[in-house]
Amino acid sequence: MRKHYLIAGWIVFSLLMAAAMAQTVETLAGPIDASGGISVDRSGNVYVANYGLRLDNANGTDVFRISPQGDVELFATGLLGASGNDFNSQGDLFQSNIAGGRISRITPEGMVSTFVTADIVGPVGVAVDSTDTVFVANCGANTIARVTPEGQSSLISTSNFLNCPNGLTVDDDGNLYTSNFNDNWVVKIDPQGVTTRFASIPGGGNGHITFANGVLYVSGFRANQIFMVTLDGQVSLLAGAGAAGFGPFGNDDGPASEATFIHPNGIRASPDGDTLYINSSIPALLPTLNPSMVRAIRGLRGLTSQLHFSQFGGGNGFGSELVLYNPSQSATLSGDLAIYNEDGLPIAPFAILSGVEAPEGPITNLQFELPPLGSVSFSSDPDSVLQLGSAVVKATSNISGVVRFEIPGAGIAGVGSASPSSAVMAPVRNLAGVQTGVAIRNPGIEDIDVELTLKDASGQVIAEGRELISVAAQGRIASFIDELFPDADLEDFQGTICVLALSGEIAVVALELGAQPGEFTTLPVSPIEE
Repeated sequence: MRKHYLIAGWIVFSLLMAAAMAQTVETLAGPIDASGGISVDRSGNVYVANYGLRLDNANGTDVFRISPQGDVELFATGLLGASGNDFNSQGDLFQSNIAGGRISRITPEGMVSTFVTADIVGPVGVAVDSTDTVFVANCGANTIARVTPEGQSSLISTSNFLNCPNGLTVDDDGNLYTSNFNDNWVVKIDPQGVTTRFASIPGGGNGHITFANGVLYVSGFRANQIFMVTLDGQVSLLAGAGAAGFGPFGNDDGPASEATFIHPNGIRASPDGDTLYINSSIPALLPTLNPSMVRAIRGLRGLTSQLHFSQFGGGNGFGSELVLYNPSQSATLSGDLAIYNEDGLPIAPFAILSGVEAPEGPITNLQFELPPLGSVSFSSDPDSVLQLGSAVVKATSNISGVVRFEIPGAGIAGVGSASPSSAVMAPVRNLAGVQTGVAIRNPGIEDIDVELTLKDASGQVIAEGRELISVAAQGRIASFIDELFPDADLEDFQGTICVLALSGEIAVVALELGAQPGEFTTLPVSPIEE
């Protein structure tokens, strides 16, 4: 029983520091006929709608789903001028039909039905807030509509500042922002419907708009550039040289300032806020829009620090607390917490943490800010079903942390940091009442094979003391040595374990559990030198 809880409770992290990455642009998929809006689901899949061939011929009928690896498949069809879209908390995609005068609801299985037609005229932008209320930018009527989850509609703004409102998004305080297509303005609509001009975008003819990382991002359709707008209205260029490139499709990848776009339109951030997805036309001359390339601007958040936790778990009476703190005396940092299962697949933080509400919309990473010298803690839910996984914390500057966890019958213990390395070793024992275990995390993006060897005091591999295991990308393995080497004779064994990644790196921690409460020790893990 104590072994079970030890393995359930190991939380191992390694602090990685890297130089801040400048934003870069790369092509995710294309060419495809997908000139409309973009949304991203909780798993990071990108959904791109097809507005149609030309601005004056909104005949697109399809929505495509693109995996994070760039695989394209048809998700839904039967639409008419499919432009802006957004997800609700149930995973339904609300899709505008500019030529059909309606908003469609698309289930996660791709089934299409009409959601609302009242107060909908030439709809383009769609935004869904935390209450699953749907907002619609009516380019055809210069209005903004609000639609309840039950489909009851009303107009919340008919301001003269609206000039073919195109994209639409909502911030954390419930303010709406729409990007006008017929002029250069981003317009703000507060929760009471008060409408004001907010920011002027160079070039005019704005595409869509999205809110992420506490700022707005706008596609400059006519400027062939992507802009960032702070919530006090300051506009800056994020990406785009402003002219068609010289590549085969005119959409050149590379550093953000050098990359090129052609009439970028849809725009949406990834679940972790670090990537913007944009569709960009191949033809260089209006009014033709299709085919399009789907582009990705990477490194959006400038995350420079990562904490890797090789195992994070809770439930069945066991509880653990992750405490993070900002060591800077002057800088506020932003970060997010992502949790993965043992196979490296993402799981929602609210499913394992206590007191964390289920997120609204497609974002599953738990985002936070820390003021100078501030701290925050996240605790697993001891009353839930036991869940095991790994966790990754990313931050915009150096972040530190500690884990406190309680093992029933053993007491409270903690684990320090471990740096990823290609090969490490640690002391191990398997004596009466004393057991050693290791936790191994793969922080990479590809599965890796790991060679484990158990050596005696003379440095020789013991009989049956060699094993090969596979650790999934972002996955983890946590076991005692008698579980890792089931055929070895480990009675009264003292020696070392060597962990070698045959490719990539691993983050390893070793812990020792004694027979009495409180006999719980973190063991040193050292890189193996050449």
